[in-house]
Amino acid sequence: MQLKKCMQKSDAKISGEIDDLNKVIGARLKRLRDTYGLNQKTVAEKIIISPNMVSQIENGVRGLDARKIIAFAKLYNVSSDFILTGDRSNLSKIQETMIKGSRYFD
Repeated sequence: MQLKKCMQKSDAKISGEIDDLNKVIGARLKRLRDTYGLNQKTVAEKIIISPNMVSQIENGVRGLDARKIIAFAKLYNVSSDFILTGDRSNLSKIQETMIKGSRYFD
């Protein structure tokens, strides 16, 4: 019984961490969309998902699979690492300049 309780606590902690990660990634994607001056409908059309799904992803309600990560990375011309971690070390000079010049990124 103790092991089961421990596993449930562990599962809840992992679930909470995933929810937090989805929110961070979603916020980063929203900032990228705002930087490019796009609306959710346009993004949805370009990566072939519904506008509602774009909203859910940006709000951290829905996570991303590999295909969507790649699609967003190509759309915004950034690496998948940047989408997942915010790491700017692999960005080109042009990408870094655009991100730095955006009022949506620190």
